[in-house]
Amino acid sequence: MTVIVYKNGVMAADTQETVNGVPRRCIKLYKVGKDIIGTAGDSYTGMMFVDWWKAGAKNKEKPDLTNLDAEEEDFECLVWTKGKLYSVTRLFQMVEINLDDHPYYAIGCGAAVAYGALAMGATAKRAVEITCDYDINCGLPVEIKRCLEED
Repeated sequence: MTVIVYKNGVMAADTQETVNGVPRRCIKLYKVGKDIIGTAGDSYTGMMFVDWWKAGAKNKEKPDLTNLDAEEEDFECLVWTKGKLYSVTRLFQMVEINLDDHPYYAIGCGAAVAYGALAMGATAKRAVEITCDYDINCGLPVEIKRCLEED
């Protein structure tokens, strides 16, 4: 389980993964060139996405995910690329996030708590810390990556 937050050029994530009921540390943020990827949900499918992105993210080389169990291998990614934020679905479909109304975005099981903290003025890092206080599926420490504004 996860919380990943973007705000003001910073992406932050908790670092807890729970396997068979046992929490352990893991990496959820990846830098690929100038791009930042945050993975939430199934880590196997998330890593398939990161590997595909590293290879150039060509549609014709997109992994076939149609046979994966929709619940067990479900994931979502946040991708910061070329000065824009995108949400990516389990089928690697990218949807641009409009940051005009609210300059922040959150995904994962802890997103609701993070949104409350963000609405009260928390930074991306602080929103993840607060979420970890209230969601047993999210854990410290917080990992952060700075997003470059330009390509």
